[in-house]
Amino acid sequence: MKNFSLRYFLLQKWVEPGLRFYFKNLVIDFEGHLYNNDPVIYVANHQNAFIDAILIAVASNKQPASLVRADVFKNSTARTLLSSIKMMPVYRMRDGYRTPAKNEKTFQKARDYLAQNGSLIIFPEGNHGGLKKLRTLKHGAARVAVKTILNSRAQKLVIQPVGLEYSDHSKFRSNAAVIFGRPIMLQKNELQHRDDERQILRYLTTQIEKGLKSIIYHQNAERENRLIYDFINTLYPESVLDKDLFRTNFQKGKSAAQQFNLNPLSAGQIEAMQSVLKKAKNAEFPGAGYEAERDYKKPKQMKWSFLIPALPAVTAYFIPYLFLKFLQYKIADVQFRTSIKFTLGIVIFPFWNVLLFFLFGFLTHFWILAAIAIILLNISGRCFLYYHDAEKEVRRTGTCFYRRNSDEYREILNTMEALIPGKS
Repeated sequence: MKNFSLRYFLLQKWVEPGLRFYFKNLVIDFEGHLYNNDPVIYVANHQNAFIDAILIAVASNKQPASLVRADVFKNSTARTLLSSIKMMPVYRMRDGYRTPAKNEKTFQKARDYLAQNGSLIIFPEGNHGGLKKLRTLKHGAARVAVKTILNSRAQKLVIQPVGLEYSDHSKFRSNAAVIFGRPIMLQKNELQHRDDERQILRYLTTQIEKGLKSIIYHQNAERENRLIYDFINTLYPESVLDKDLFRTNFQKGKSAAQQFNLNPLSAGQIEAMQSVLKKAKNAEFPGAGYEAERDYKKPKQMKWSFLIPALPAVTAYFIPYLFLKFLQYKIADVQFRTSIKFTLGIVIFPFWNVLLFFLFGFLTHFWILAAIAIILLNISGRCFLYYHDAEKEVRRTGTCFYRRNSDEYREILNTMEALIPGKS
């Protein structure tokens, strides 16, 4: 594989506006420097399906290869498409007795690509899941890194943790965050003087785990995992309209989860959390960050401002939108819903635009007018997205909550914040 692929570049440029269309707010933050002139392995938590790799590929501004489950390569068309964007199959034991030999071929290809100052995406958890915690990491990423630097001309290699966060795994116009953490630097001259490979792998995997836990929402609790998540997400909701508030709430929620990790819940705390959650639900508590009346007026104003301009798009794109809406309920694995809807969406909607263009052109015989109509429909489509987001925010925050229940809002807010360990 070459470092630069024109097809990969064009797909990145095709996908990037699609991500801005699909997600309400897409936050890309850098806690560590991005390395463009050295081999880089991006190690990330796996909250969703293959859209995780798409987000990293777009945000990194490189052309990273990625390792994916081999079963998606069974279809010849899929195999050709995935190979063109530098995706390589990883086989599991259920795929047959030749699995180790096939995987070694894949890993060698990945190491060769890295040795050319390429980049690689690896999800060291080995599987995806919606539970808000980092699962046990495999040694695969560390092994690829060590073998690459010891068996190639590369003098150093960078392992960069990448945190991925979604306000909702399956819903259209949810919020997403990509956080590049502080890199772990590997030097060839340091590794060459260490004999115990297993110790090196354990050490690197531990460093990767620490790096990821510092930039993602992670909690250790098993039995109370859902309760803690509901509590934090009620206090610091991520499905908000404002981008800065999403970023703030994600950071506060992450810090709160870390506090709960350090202080296991008692029976009294569990009861108090359940009680205040019930009260917050009954009172339509919108979460922190809604202290002023303007925080409620803005989404209402947006909703009514964009309603009429959105109507042409509602009429024109109703069929493809309804198809994707219907499709999500046919996908059993919730973590695959966003990936499949997004992939189909960036194909179906451009195709629908072309179809409408020819339809308008044949009906009016004015092709310039048809082109202008498509441009106006896409502007109307953007207005529909703004209307959709504002309407969701109005429903989530309740009807003029601040004016009706400002004292109750303060009481719930203070009670919830006092229940976070270290804040009382």
